[in-house]
Amino acid sequence: MDEIIRLAPEEYQKVKLGFAKAAHLLYCGMPNKDTFSVGFLKSEGYQGYGLNIYYPKNVNSITINNTEFKVLEVSPEKLVIQQFIKNEF
Repeated sequence: MDEIIRLAPEEYQKVKLGFAKAAHLLYCGMPNKDTFSVGFLKSEGYQGYGLNIYYPKNVNSITINNTEFKVLEVSPEKLVIQQFIKNEF
């Protein structure tokens, strides 16, 4: 089953990146009409990091930390992506 993630600017959601691994995705909005930005926040214990990744508006899929997401809709008001969940059995 694939998970659909809907984010408004400055909203974030925790996503699973594998067995017992998770991170937060943050929609940072559109700095111009042809580009959108996604923040990736990950921490373990007292250490963590954040990335701000820019993508063209017309991209079909994005990969963040080896996890693929299909881009369903991008606008200044919202980002809708679908996470491909792989069964690891």
